[in-house]
Amino acid sequence: MKRMRAIVIAVVGLSVSVAAQQDKKTEATPSAAGVWQMNVQGDHVIPIGMELKQDGEKVTGTILMPTQHFGQRKEVSLAGEFVDGSLELSGTAEGASEETARLKITAKLEKDGTMTGTLSAGNHSAPWTAERLGR
Repeated sequence: MKRMRAIVIAVVGLSVSVAAQQDKKTEATPSAAGVWQMNVQGDHVIPIGMELKQDGEKVTGTILMPTQHFGQRKEVSLAGEFVDGSLELSGTAEGASEETARLKITAKLEKDGTMTGTLSAGNHSAPWTAERLGR
C-alpha cells in the first residue's frame, strides 16, 4: 500500500513538473499572433481591430482602418516581421490617397503581454497601445 502511494505521488509530481516545463516553453517564446484591440491616440482614442498570424519571424494579418465615413472600416492586409519582441508591419490601403495609403506599424511586445507602438500613414503618425483579445 505504501509502495503504491509512493508511485502515485511520484507520477503526479512528474506530471506537474512536465506541465510546468511546457508552460515555461510557451512563455519563453513570445508571439505577436492573435486578435488585438488597438487604441490609437489622436485627438481622441480610435479603437482599431487587428488580427495577426505568425510563422517563425514572418507575420501576416489584417487591420480594420477607419475611413472618412463614420462607422465604416477598410480591411488592409499587413506583412512584416516579429524579431526579439519587436514588430514591424506594412501594408497599403487601396483607394486611399497617396498621402495616407502606405501604412507602417512598429511595436514592442511588453512583459505584461500588451503592445505599444506607432502607426504611420504617409506623413502622419500616432502612438498606440494594444491588448490581445485572443489567439
